[in-house]
Amino acid sequence: MTDRPETARPPTPRAHYRAYAAGALLLLLLFALFRGCVATKGRELVPPAKLEDGGVPAIPIVERVALPDGAVLSLEPGTLTHQLQRHLAGRDPAGRRFAFERLDFAPGSAVIPTADRPTIDVLARLLRAYPKARIGIVGHPDARNIAPDLARRRAGAVAAALATAGIAPARVALVADAAAPAPTPGGAASRPTELVVTAK
Repeated sequence: MTDRPETARPPTPRAHYRAYAAGALLLLLLFALFRGCVATKGRELVPPAKLEDGGVPAIPIVERVALPDGAVLSLEPGTLTHQLQRHLAGRDPAGRRFAFERLDFAPGSAVIPTADRPTIDVLARLLRAYPKARIGIVGHPDARNIAPDLARRRAGAVAAALATAGIAPARVALVADAAAPAPTPGGAASRPTELVVTAK
């Protein structure tokens, strides 16, 4: 009796189904990864606040906001840019004042720190989306340096940065508050630069 060579069996329909299912699953995973990367693009990235008890810092929560010109910004609730956007989009009259929580001038300086530039950039983006808005920048001296022109130079630095970002100088007024703020226990100034909406 001679041995006959075994012929290869054709793949069963079940094997085809498993191969198709594995390929589909791989495509879904790649799509989900791509969507995650795109969703994070353009967000306003800010360092999380440090916890006093030494615990793990919380990840900042952002809110995606649609602007009148069709753009979408991711803004952190409670920040100047988030509050300003809500004010410009709402029906409240102009005149509201906002404090720059992320604009820390060094003592005696009117130079905007590099780390605080993103706040100015997002502010300029909001002003471009609301072209009728007019603002005033209120500069303050610090407790240790009450040079008469320091408040105006600080307001001017913010206005110049906005002009560089494409905001017409006519839309930004300078307001200098010559009164030095009361010093904190550590001796540092306690009053931040402010923004006042003069028209909307």
